[in-house]
Amino acid sequence: MLKSKEPIERESVKNDTKKRGEVIMASGWIVRREGKKGVVYAIRYYGPDGHRYYRTVGKRKADAERILYQLLAQIDRGEYTELPNITFDEMACKYLESQKTRVREKTYLGYRGHLENRIIPYFSGRKIKTITPVEVEAFLTTMADEGVTSATVAKHLATMKMVLKRAVEWGYLIRSPAQYIKPPRVPRQEMDFLTPEEMAILIKATEEEHRYLIMCACLTGMRQGEILGLEWGDIDFDSSRIFVRRTCQKGRFYEPKTPYSRRAVVIPESLLVSFREHQMKQIVEGQVYDKDIVFPSQSGKPMDPHYVVCHILWPALARAGLRRVRFHDLRHSYAAALLSKGENPKFVQRQLGHSSIQITLDLYGHLLPETERDAAVRLEQALSSKVVG
Repeated sequence: MLKSKEPIERESVKNDTKKRGEVIMASGWIVRREGKKGVVYAIRYYGPDGHRYYRTVGKRKADAERILYQLLAQIDRGEYTELPNITFDEMACKYLESQKTRVREKTYLGYRGHLENRIIPYFSGRKIKTITPVEVEAFLTTMADEGVTSATVAKHLATMKMVLKRAVEWGYLIRSPAQYIKPPRVPRQEMDFLTPEEMAILIKATEEEHRYLIMCACLTGMRQGEILGLEWGDIDFDSSRIFVRRTCQKGRFYEPKTPYSRRAVVIPESLLVSFREHQMKQIVEGQVYDKDIVFPSQSGKPMDPHYVVCHILWPALARAGLRRVRFHDLRHSYAAALLSKGENPKFVQRQLGHSSIQITLDLYGHLLPETERDAAVRLEQALSSKVVG
């Protein structure tokens, strides 16, 4: 990667160098190298054992200065310890092991997939303390050159940052080489949604056995996991509300991720009637379901998300003569329908469980112009009537 092993520029730190009022007696150098990716700064210093050590820092001279001064101060105080020679493979395994019981299974599998499929093979066998920011950038560039989307590249960078940050916390690194690397810009993806008319056609085209599930998605905007984790005790027939108290992922129940996701969703009377019919059907059939689940599988367990999409939603879309959309697009369709009919965005935010109105407006703000023009017309009519009166 570098043109020469010899430094192009070397700045020596004298024995009497002062940093923040402290005299540093150890010695070291800041080394500037010119590589294919630009300037790279490194540090050389003598450890308490008399050996000379070399460490690449990155593109910022200020970072090299800071780290060198910290090291020399530690040496003078007798607090210096050489970083362990742990490989990236070993660090990644330690990180994954630490996350098994801290995150949801789906999140953990995402981390493991990023590391095992791409990150570990690229940095396999490398001592973690020798990885440079330039090499992390090169890894991201390699992914992009292979046709990987910007969103996926950004997710891999986020996973790598978490691993390296934990390495700093555990004493394997002084500074993460990925700390200042910015993710690639992810182009905004135009969301797809069904019109209210198309949603009505979809509901009618769904097999009777699963019609209530699709109807619930179209008329509540709830997430798939929230619907699959729904229990009969969560439905308040008197107040026409569904209380979102959990989410289901791969058959396991979890608390909602944020306080805003734990919410009360207002539902229309038509859905309440359908729920009563669905509940009565379960009672008549005399089937016993785990946790009193509203939408169980034939075995009584929570339904598999993949099965819902591939064997319920997509076949229903095909019968309805509609384009193939994701299950999550039914949530978009619900929000779009409300906003296009002039509903208050704040109400839509609460229904969807967004943490802020800004998220709702960022996602669906482009649907508001027609509503805004209608509001201007209504205001004009109101003022005209007052003037005439």
